[in-house]
Amino acid sequence: MTQAENQIAREADSLIMDDLNTICRFGGRLSGTPSEAAAIAWLRGVARDALGVPCVEHEIRYEGWTAREVELCLPDGERLDYHPLVRSFATPDSGLSAEVVNLGRGLEEDFARHWNILKGRIALLHHEVMFSRSTFHRREKLRLAREAGAIGALVSSIVEGELVTGSSRAEGQPGIGALGITPEAAERLKAADGRLAVVRMRIRTEEAPARSKNLILDLPGETGKWVVLSAHIDGHDL
Repeated sequence: MTQAENQIAREADSLIMDDLNTICRFGGRLSGTPSEAAAIAWLRGVARDALGVPCVEHEIRYEGWTAREVELCLPDGERLDYHPLVRSFATPDSGLSAEVVNLGRGLEEDFARHWNILKGRIALLHHEVMFSRSTFHRREKLRLAREAGAIGALVSSIVEGELVTGSSRAEGQPGIGALGITPEAAERLKAADGRLAVVRMRIRTEEAPARSKNLILDLPGETGKWVVLSAHIDGHDL
């Protein structure tokens, strides 16, 4: 690269980071939240100005989900850090209290070893680095927990002090009440003296038809070919 080309590349990198930091400052862009609406409004203006063409809004409909009330605590009332996983099922209104079974990573072989004791209990699963070749996805772990008869699930982060966020199921699929927790909270839920820990969890959710927007910008070319660039702008609410 020439010195001028290097300078252009550095300026482009700086602009990209500025845009990334801007959109992050809106907060988690969970569909249906004010932060999503603010991000869409900002993107509409940025994209229009960058390409010099009108931005067309295309309305989409989907099944919305919101966590209204959540509680996670030990039998003595001590509260643990938590975050509801997107599309978590609700617990009974009164909540539920149950013993916690630690399944480690929550691989299929971990479930096979504990299958007979999971019914009526809460599964504790460890999150992992996403998108590596060995990743066993969180949704698969939660599916196995539900099929084994667990009445709830907790997914522990592998990063100190960090909560797990993300989805617990796809739209329209059966699910389970699921919360992301910190490794410190998971440590409090380990079995001791041969006895399983007990935790109380309550999740109240609301699901209803909702609407969002796609932003479409059509930049005319000089041939009959099409080039499509796409990205999703939804996110999680952390």
